[in-house]
Amino acid sequence: MKKIQDILIDFGLTSNAAKAYTALLKKNPSTGYEISTQTDIPRSAIYNVLNKLVALGFANSVGESPKKYLPLPPSALLEYLSQSHKDKLNNLEDAFKNVEIEDKFTDFWHLHGYRNIMLKMKELINNANKKIIISGWKREFSECKKQLMSAKKRGVRCTIFSFTEVDEKLGKVVSYKLDEDELRKEWSNPDTREKLLDGLSSRGFGEAQLKEIQKMTNNQYSDIFDVLAYIAYAKRPVLREERSQMAKRSVEKHFNDKQLEFVNFILSKYEVDGVWELGIEKLNSMITLKYGTPQKAKQEIGQAKEIRQLFSDFQQYLYKTA
Repeated sequence: MKKIQDILIDFGLTSNAAKAYTALLKKNPSTGYEISTQTDIPRSAIYNVLNKLVALGFANSVGESPKKYLPLPPSALLEYLSQSHKDKLNNLEDAFKNVEIEDKFTDFWHLHGYRNIMLKMKELINNANKKIIISGWKREFSECKKQLMSAKKRGVRCTIFSFTEVDEKLGKVVSYKLDEDELRKEWSNPDTREKLLDGLSSRGFGEAQLKEIQKMTNNQYSDIFDVLAYIAYAKRPVLREERSQMAKRSVEKHFNDKQLEFVNFILSKYEVDGVWELGIEKLNSMITLKYGTPQKAKQEIGQAKEIRQLFSDFQQYLYKTA
């Protein structure tokens, strides 16, 4: 009965009214005194509660001395509530038609409660007409499956980021299978980052697609790492210039002046073009741009193996927690 009472409260009954209705279901017809003794509703309040149930259509009264009360049968109550709420919704819909609503796009909402978050998610999916980028867990995608399938039928391109298994029918699924620290560690190393990017590319997210996501999320001047972390973990994106400046401060005590000069040169390229300048395949072109020849580079900053190590090591500081 407690579950029924909780649901009735959701429909607008007071706690006492919900208790009185369920008590009537157990024993009817009943007098106010009998309902009061079955529940913890005071005798001084029971008749107001029962009369309210009658006024709302949840119960009927018969006789006078003593007056007894009958609950509306569950089947009839369900039909009554269904029709009542349908009528109210129809009236509300008609009222909305006469209201001019200013609909401005908002980048961020502060929502409280899982139900409110899911309602907003479904609203955004229903209103999408070109692309959807969404991150969540299996539970969320199960709840908004209907909306996502409908969006696909409208021709909306759906991209789903998740750590859990997601129905591929809902859209293009990208799963890192990494938590934030693991992603940062993988991204900080040029070799493991390349494997991660290759994996994304094999699922349809190559350089062009990732840059498109940067634009869609208004993060053109942030690292792809920050874009992925923003989508997956709701982390504040860091500008490449900001990340570069933090790295410059961090590496000062770890490398000599000539090495720092090369690192700063690479970072200047990174600030403009992003992570694509940090791949191992870019090292030779960086050396040529900075020193002209490999021999000159060796004279300045060490042998090929040492230069490669320098190129890899400084990136650990670039992706430290901002």
